[in-house]
Amino acid sequence: MEKGNIMMDHIDANQTLRLFCQAWFEQRDAGAALGYVADDIRFVGTGENEYACGAAADQAKGLTARGKEMVKVLTDQGIVMDISHLSDQGVEDLFQLTDRPVMASHSDIREVWDAPRNLQKVHLKELISRKGIIGMNFFAPFVGEKPQISDLLKHMDAVLEMGGEDCLAIGSDFDGCDGLFPAHIEGVQSMPFLREELLKHGFTEELTEKIFYKNAHRFVMENVK
Repeated sequence: MEKGNIMMDHIDANQTLRLFCQAWFEQRDAGAALGYVADDIRFVGTGENEYACGAAADQAKGLTARGKEMVKVLTDQGIVMDISHLSDQGVEDLFQLTDRPVMASHSDIREVWDAPRNLQKVHLKELISRKGIIGMNFFAPFVGEKPQISDLLKHMDAVLEMGGEDCLAIGSDFDGCDGLFPAHIEGVQSMPFLREELLKHGFTEELTEKIFYKNAHRFVMENVK
């Protein structure tokens, strides 16, 4: 998923969500509707639509009545909810509607760098308590001002300080960053370098493996059926 889009068999994301919603609201047939979606879903990009409000639009506006109904349908079917891009109130609404684990597929920490798209610690705490997953976003404006690797590590440290050792992962957002990364990160080819930087920072080999794949693997095995 990227930019609020879900790609499935080359079907446009917005079309996928629209087809699901049409099938559900017209037929009330979740089984038929779920033929249009994958195993995880995000209702909104950074803007606003008929289901939810994104973080860049209005943090005080959350899920609409239609969006809340969709959450109930999807979670009942075992679909994982992704809170990246969702407004603060939207995240609150989602947490009230379900007690299942959630993912923040590509989000950093707002208390480390104050960007609207970054996740608040209060929401991170809830995500961790549910054994969810948060993938660090490499988009420079979300990491810091003219960010270095050390700035990205500050976001990772914030997650770990809150007990998120089993929830921290790599979100990257390589295809959505327009080439704007922390210094020395150029793309997937830079991952061996980043791994070495994590070890130099003091992360153990086991923790580094968790961040790079074990935590994400655990989350998928436990929540995607």
